[in-house]
Amino acid sequence: MVDSKICTVCKIEKSAESFHKNKRAKTGLNPSCKLCVRNAHHRQRESISAKQKEWRQNNRERLLAYDRARDRPPRTDAVRQRERDLRRARDKADPARLEARRSRIREWHRAHPDQAKRNLANWLKRNKGTDKYILQERARNRRATEAISDGYVRRVLSQGAGIPASAVPQSLIEAKRLHIKIMRHIKR
Repeated sequence: MVDSKICTVCKIEKSAESFHKNKRAKTGLNPSCKLCVRNAHHRQRESISAKQKEWRQNNRERLLAYDRARDRPPRTDAVRQRERDLRRARDKADPARLEARRSRIREWHRAHPDQAKRNLANWLKRNKGTDKYILQERARNRRATEAISDGYVRRVLSQGAGIPASAVPQSLIEAKRLHIKIMRHIKR
């Protein structure tokens, strides 16, 4: 066996331990050193990864069709809930991550308004009247009430005055919001 050998890639003479074993080679060692082999693997991996990424971007619709066509078992409510809980825990730990996710969702909604409307309509068709929907609606109303949002104030004004919510002027909304804040402060 050889004590040292010149690498065919970097052209540096190195000890036999710097080369992988290769039974087919005359010397019993690989022609290129371990370091050069590792660098070649990294370059190849990066190149393949870039090519795969480019292909996925260029063939997005094809991939989506393939995913839809596959026979995957539907996700159960328990699995969805577990995923939701994990996502919420990660978002709570990293508010920047939550904001980034929300901005991606907003961007998607701006880019695909028709699909977003269809998705909402389908979701309402599946869930309206169910306990899940009612609980979400109550939570949404509670958040709007606590935040004294424009929608909440419009609803309060339109119910009391008997006018459509869209006809309530912004100046009246601001005045009523201030009134609600004062009344809540007094109650405390």
